[in-house]
Amino acid sequence: MTTSTDPLSPVVEALGRGEVVLVVTDTVVGLAARPDRPEAIRALYELKGRPAGLALPVLCAHRDQAAALARPWTPLAEHLAERAWPGGLTLVVNADAALAAAVGSGDASVGLRVPAQPPLLALLERTGPLAATSCNRHGDPPAADLAEARLVFGTSLAALDGPRPSGLASTVVDARGEVPTLLRRGAISWDELSSP
Repeated sequence: MTTSTDPLSPVVEALGRGEVVLVVTDTVVGLAARPDRPEAIRALYELKGRPAGLALPVLCAHRDQAAALARPWTPLAEHLAERAWPGGLTLVVNADAALAAAVGSGDASVGLRVPAQPPLLALLERTGPLAATSCNRHGDPPAADLAEARLVFGTSLAALDGPRPSGLASTVVDARGEVPTLLRRGAISWDELSSP
């Protein structure tokens, strides 16, 4: 039974039912779903209008949770995670084939991130990793806050609020090799990441 004193419970329960939820991250408001629930992942793609070929990144509660998903967790990924997590950095690593397929990756890789948003980290501790994407119709700007997200997606989705996000998407770095490769500029400076 949901209690009014625990803001996580309605979101945890919705995720358990295979539903898509709204979550406020440190970078943008997101749509999230459990990666082990194919119906939830399908619903997330449909709700957003996201093309099937665009893989979903995965949010984790901490570095150990993220590292457990990698095949392998490289020394480079460890170095970059120590430098920028929690925060606006998504690391692309090789992953278990089942997980990669579940989030729409065609090359057995996955983007992993530990967000700097306490309410969301508490949720991820309870649910495990969640597939997530920015809260907007594909091609539109991300919602600035939960209220704006509600205007786009209505009030039927369970939601976890938090401090207002920065509005800057995460920086995406390929950490599968020995040298980092910048895939998208964003919240974390590339100079900060690539310096010795």
